[in-house]
Amino acid sequence: MEVWEGEKGRKVYGARKIWLELNSRGIAVARCTVERLMRGLGIRGASPGRKRAADDAARRSGGPAV
Repeated sequence: MEVWEGEKGRKVYGARKIWLELNSRGIAVARCTVERLMRGLGIRGASPGRKRAADDAARRSGGPAV
């Protein structure tokens, strides 16, 4: 399976996109199964509103975001 590259070259593939990709390739799987497997492997997709640690630290120190 290819990894989708989003804006700014970030490789973003959450459970929903993996589930849609698998189903489009004829692999019938439930989304909750994909979520459970990702959780078990420690894989996390990007979620809206989730801040990156570098950005948060830069905001507190008043410096530029990395």
